[in-house]
Amino acid sequence: MRISRLLSISLAALVFSFAALVALDGPRHVLADDSLAEDFRRNAQRAAPRDAFPVFDDPPMADAAQADRLLRPDDWIIGVAIGGEARAYPVAVMGIHELGNDHCGGVPIAVSW
Repeated sequence: MRISRLLSISLAALVFSFAALVALDGPRHVLADDSLAEDFRRNAQRAAPRDAFPVFDDPPMADAAQADRLLRPDDWIIGVAIGGEARAYPVAVMGIHELGNDHCGGVPIAVSW
C-alpha cells in the first residue's frame, strides 16, 4: 500500500513538473527562426484552392496508332503496365489534373503527378 501511494505521488509530481516546464518554456513546435515562419505564412497563401485540379476517372484511352498522331516523340508520359495491359498518361494532361483514378490489368490504380 505504501509503495503504490508513493508511486502515485511521484507520478503526480512528474506530470505537474512536465506541465510547468511546458508552460514556462512555451510550445515546442514554434519555429525558432521568425523569417522562416514569415516565409511560410506568405507562401502558404499562394497554394492552389481546393478542387483547383479536377481529378479524372477512367479516362478514354487512345490506341497506339492514335497515340502516335497525338503525341510527339519527346513528350513525357507516365506509364503503367499491369497484367499484360499498358496505359500511358501524358504529363501535359497530368499537369492539368494532377490526380486520376483508372484501371489497368483489372486493378484499380491512382495516377499522380
